Amino acid sequence: MTDYDADRAEAGDSLIAILDELIEVVASARGVPMSASAMINRSEVLDLLETARDIVPDQIEAADTIIAEASEVKAEAQRRAKTILERAHDDAEETIAQARRRAAELVSEHALTRAAEENADRIRQEARLQASRMNAGADRYSDDSLAHLQGELESLLAKVHAGRQELSRREETRVASEQADEHREERRRDEEREETEPAYTEVRFEDHGDEEFELPFEGASRGNA
Repeated sequence: MTDYDADRAEAGDSLIAILDELIEVVASARGVPMSASAMINRSEVLDLLETARDIVPDQIEAADTIIAEASEVKAEAQRRAKTILERAHDDAEETIAQARRRAAELVSEHALTRAAEENADRIRQEARLQASRMNAGADRYSDDSLAHLQGELESLLAKVHAGRQELSRREETRVASEQADEHREERRRDEEREETEPAYTEVRFEDHGDEEFELPFEGASRGNA
């Protein structure tokens, strides 16, 4: 390869540029009359082909480098994407776990609240039942107490009635005794008076007009006695 060709290679002419130049050489070549052939400069074409041949490894290496760099970039991107996906997955799992724990807590809180409400209802029901039993017991106790008191009052009234009857009987006996004593006393006084006073008898004389008079008759009372 000539110094010119080396300079061109060192100048970094790409394979595409050399191919473009080669195409230009072929396109500008003078054609052969009555034929599709053309007359080209063999030396120029060979130089271009040799230059292309020398450039190809560099281009391939550069392409390999670009591909390797692209692969590394892709791998890094994939690693980052994987890390992001894993982190997102972990975050999602943690979010789901937190949501499940919160749901469980809410269910537990609801269950506790429900249990507390049921316990409160049970306590209120038991309190009402106990109050009802106490009221019923108090009513029975009051009724029993009143019945016992009624019995005692009836017994006391019976005793009072019997006492009054006894007092009334005693009063009647006393009055009868006093009346009997008074009657005996009156009879005694009458007897004493009859014994001390003269006795008179009534004699009626109808033959002597309308006048009536009494004549004393001694001993009449004794005879009557």
